Amino acid sequence: MKRLPLLAALPLLCASALSAQPLMSVGYFNGGGDVTAGRAVISISWTSGRSPISNYSFGLIYNDEKTRPMRP
Repeated sequence: MKRLPLLAALPLLCASALSAQPLMSVGYFNGGGDVTAGRAVISISWTSGRSPISNYSFGLIYNDEKTRPMRP
């Protein structure tokens, strides 16, 4: 029973390795953002020849985000 999850995932791993195709990257940059919204960058990659379902979200990203402490 401990190996059941691994056995269930094995066909998916094999299928992805056998059907590997070149990736196509699509990006969108909104360079005209205002003071509150700023600029937005969206980048999506998927295998060419397929139309994926894209889940996305938007949020503010600041230049010093890595050093800024989280606000409550």
